[in-house]
Amino acid sequence: MGRRQQQETVLPVPFVVPRSQDQLRRHPGEPALSTPGNPVTPPCHSVLVGTNPTHHSQKETPANTTSNLPLPTPAEEKAYIKHLTRAAARIASKRGRQSFDVDDIVQGVLLRFAADVPRFMRDYAPERFAREATEQVAITFDRKERVQRSEGVRLVHVLENGSDGYFTKARAFASGSEPILDGDGELLDLATSLGTAVDQTVVHSEHDRTMLRACLQQLTPRQRGFLMMVDGYGFTVMEVAARANLRRETVSRELSRARTFAHQAAGNLPGGDEGVSAS
Repeated sequence: MGRRQQQETVLPVPFVVPRSQDQLRRHPGEPALSTPGNPVTPPCHSVLVGTNPTHHSQKETPANTTSNLPLPTPAEEKAYIKHLTRAAARIASKRGRQSFDVDDIVQGVLLRFAADVPRFMRDYAPERFAREATEQVAITFDRKERVQRSEGVRLVHVLENGSDGYFTKARAFASGSEPILDGDGELLDLATSLGTAVDQTVVHSEHDRTMLRACLQQLTPRQRGFLMMVDGYGFTVMEVAARANLRRETVSRELSRARTFAHQAAGNLPGGDEGVSAS
């Protein structure tokens, strides 16, 4: 077998060498490549196109570009979006999310769908697109929520003279570059969770805040910083270790000690079994 024949036999099966325009001839049994009223796509695909609706291939053949697809009618698009919205909401609700979180995820799915409506309507049933896109959107959404609003640091009740007061966020959102331990007020707001140590998601009294202050004072500055970064800001242990230039095991050990000390301090305070409980 000659050298040229060997090269041709090792080509991957899905790969077809693109032919020049002069070489494009219809195969036996195929209609003409281009006739008025009967446009036909050339049977030549030089690359494989991914099927994931969230990751588009940049090397699609002309046969797969949106410009060559017929636009759906308004009625067809409306019906598709209706089924897609219901399916995405049902899938996003399976993990016990709040209704407002489900709405945010559904909006993210619809934004991805809007990026290439003709193609997605052609290649995906509403249920399939909802399943694949919702999974990707939910991963991004959950990570942002974990960083911005960790569990137990939801709301704090602020009393005002002459009114019943109001609820506000227990802490302000913070960027990853913001100093962790600056500000006593922010320190207490961030510490309203202490991981799973706070048995209430809403702090109702000054007594609870005093207890939290006393608990945190029992910790070293490094332990307090690790505790707030993980349980307050929502960083992972790996991310904290990278920022502190320490091993993951070291951060995990310090974090465990900090939680233990905080729980013990809460139990030693007067009335400590009312507001904070060890988990």
